[in-house]
Amino acid sequence: MKFKFRLVTLFLVLNWAGHAQSLFGEYSEFEEELDSVFFQPEAQVVCLFETGQTYPLIKEGEGWVIGLVTEYHFRYKILGDNPDNFGNITIPFLLAGEMKIEQILDLKATVSYLDGEERKKLDLGEEHIFRSDHENGWSDYRIVFPQVKKGSILEWKYVKVDREYYLLEGWEFQGSYPRIKSQYTFKVPDYLRYQLVTQGTPVRENLQISPSKDNFFWQLENVPAFQMEPYISNPLDYVYRVEGFLFQDGTQFQPIVYSTWEELGTQIQSIPAFESYFKGNSMKKLGIKDVLYGTDNFQTAENIYRFVKDKFKVEPSVYPLPSQDAKSLVKKGIGNHLDIHLTLLNLLQEHGLSSDLVLINQKGENRTDLIPSPFLNQFSNSLIRLEIKDSTIWLDATDPYLTFGMIPPKKLVPQGFLIRNDESKLVPIDLQHQSGISQQIRLEKDSLGNWAYRIDSKLEGLSVLTLRDQLANPSPELEDLEDEYYDVSLEDRFQEEELIISRAKKPAFKADEELVILTPFKESIFYENPFLEPRRVYPIDFEYPFYQRFQFEMEVPEGFELDEFPPSVKFATSNQELTYEMKSEVNEGSIRLNGVLKINVKKFSPRAYTDLKSFAEKVSESVQFPVILKKKVD
Repeated sequence: MKFKFRLVTLFLVLNWAGHAQSLFGEYSEFEEELDSVFFQPEAQVVCLFETGQTYPLIKEGEGWVIGLVTEYHFRYKILGDNPDNFGNITIPFLLAGEMKIEQILDLKATVSYLDGEERKKLDLGEEHIFRSDHENGWSDYRIVFPQVKKGSILEWKYVKVDREYYLLEGWEFQGSYPRIKSQYTFKVPDYLRYQLVTQGTPVRENLQISPSKDNFFWQLENVPAFQMEPYISNPLDYVYRVEGFLFQDGTQFQPIVYSTWEELGTQIQSIPAFESYFKGNSMKKLGIKDVLYGTDNFQTAENIYRFVKDKFKVEPSVYPLPSQDAKSLVKKGIGNHLDIHLTLLNLLQEHGLSSDLVLINQKGENRTDLIPSPFLNQFSNSLIRLEIKDSTIWLDATDPYLTFGMIPPKKLVPQGFLIRNDESKLVPIDLQHQSGISQQIRLEKDSLGNWAYRIDSKLEGLSVLTLRDQLANPSPELEDLEDEYYDVSLEDRFQEEELIISRAKKPAFKADEELVILTPFKESIFYENPFLEPRRVYPIDFEYPFYQRFQFEMEVPEGFELDEFPPSVKFATSNQELTYEMKSEVNEGSIRLNGVLKINVKKFSPRAYTDLKSFAEKVSESVQFPVILKKKVD
């Protein structure tokens, strides 16, 4: 099956030349006979070969750069039982309707498989390749490979045309599976200058540059799979990769695209759609008649925030600029994050409140840390920074569930780009919040006479939003956990108090048991110690500081006696980044346990991993230490 595209007035100004390529559908003896990877023998899937080739797209006769073209070629082999069910390949692209920002062309796929002792090949057709268009402007092709079994070789190739040539998407040399050979070439004329950003020592060491500096080539061999470690929130921060951005375009009247953050901010503010939000009287356009003023600046700001959040609906977008002017937003009632936040910003400023627009690179859509150069396309979302007296308040009006002064964890990034007149600059994002969970657990009899835990939980701050995200993307572990509970109720007070309260019961033991072992603190994050490896490569990312408080109370059931219970302990990491305390109180016929775990940092250095590992082991030992009851002997 082929997907063709005719470039009527365009031609590819640069062709590939230079480095040896594997021919599509033709395999070496080594590839056909390979049954294990020497540098990662446990691998069930291996990338035999992959290559990417990027070059500019030029408008014929005019010399204008109008995009980037990348030719992709992938070849994988199934070595074992394929527990990950590898074989359904998704190729996303941002079509954005008539804008056609990205297009996928010349998509081909084939599979070579063993039929007994004979190797056969099947070229995939329309019954194996599907296209889907989504409401948010994104589309994708999905390749469903048949004959995915031990010994099969899966291969696909395609061309992507990207109109946004300011951003070089680049290449990832590392992923979920080991790679025997990974190549990437970027060929660019001297009138286009890109700042390349490399990640990983092997990527920096294997760069080859032509004498004329118009050809950049990497070849990495025997690359191990990226090893996920507990508490890595964004693998994009660590995988071997190269990307880049344009900083000089000789085909334009202004050859320097962005030279300073101040210049970038000035250019953004001069865009007509941006300027439209600050022309005329916004209150009049929105039909407001002085109903937003409160008794003080805090109440006024909250009134404005709630008005904008309730009036406008956000459409998903990673576009770093407004998608329409102010008049269109008011008419339609729907816009991207920047449309909505510019409206919020203007209303705040019209009411005399000091506030600024801040662009951010939302987690999961790019690297966590910003490229330290004025490059617009690294930003995918936005916030409003509000300053009242000595307080800095962060606002996000794009999520109906959020409250005044609260932003979701995915937007809690280290830095953002503040846009203000000719003083635009990078600023830290530091949200003041109280987040965590408190649980009160009591032992009581159920209607059948058996014993159960009654669990009253209070979840507050960012922990509520984290739970919301987890429930939106449930995992088998969460589903298994839910099956243990019954009589569940939920009281959502997030809009008023930034917390939710839940009540539930969970079986503890049956009345006729002779020996009872109780472990009530199973929801501690360190109940099972996640840090088992002897060493750590990457930082530990807890995303934000939080606490866990657990209280367990029980009267010793009639006919039983207390045999063992957790001891009181108190310890911390060396610099008090993490602390833990367990207090045990035993009185005649009753026991009370109070455990408090505090994570006081967002990130924990891998250099201090030994300290963290020891801390987690001690916490795990404490929360697993059982309360043991045994039947009294008459």
